[in-house]
Amino acid sequence: MKPNALDQAAALQGWDLPEVFQHLRHLLEARMVNRGKREFIHVLRLLEAMPKDVVTFAATEAIHLGAAGFDAVKLIALARIERRPAAAFS
Repeated sequence: MKPNALDQAAALQGWDLPEVFQHLRHLLEARMVNRGKREFIHVLRLLEAMPKDVVTFAATEAIHLGAAGFDAVKLIALARIERRPAAAFS
């Protein structure tokens, strides 16, 4: 819950996350500092409800589209699960 404790979170120890998650975190923190940490935590929380491969795909696509953020990752992930194209970002 505390963004500054993210690196020490016991729940994250031993997680084998693809590199794209670290890249997304850096992008979010560079753009929004503490709010970026919160956004990243929200992305990680998607892993509670969605398969890791879906969230990984969504994070990769969001970065590729220049829309790195929780809302974009969630939208892309939901579209992938529902097997429909994601809405265009403008």
